[in-house]
Amino acid sequence: MSDKVTIRYEPRNTKHPYTVRWFGDFNLDTGNRSRPSKGFATEAEAEVFRAELIMKFSKGARRDPPDKMSWLHLAGILSALKRKRFPPMR
Repeated sequence: MSDKVTIRYEPRNTKHPYTVRWFGDFNLDTGNRSRPSKGFATEAEAEVFRAELIMKFSKGARRDPPDKMSWLHLAGILSALKRKRFPPMR
């Protein structure tokens, strides 16, 4: 996995001209790796964020934010686990 974290300057974006990009986790469904990014108003802010990301990645942090899970999905997972651990009484 690439540890590359880059800063890009895009002068057309007046609010957040500095963009930090990094390689995310590999998605098995699509077969592609995500390319998350975050924009900043100043180059100094972007440099600080880039340094923090590099530190997190070197310690083994996730490259993508965890997927949001609905309560209904969580209830389905828990009920499946309950059925597996405690089979119905005969």
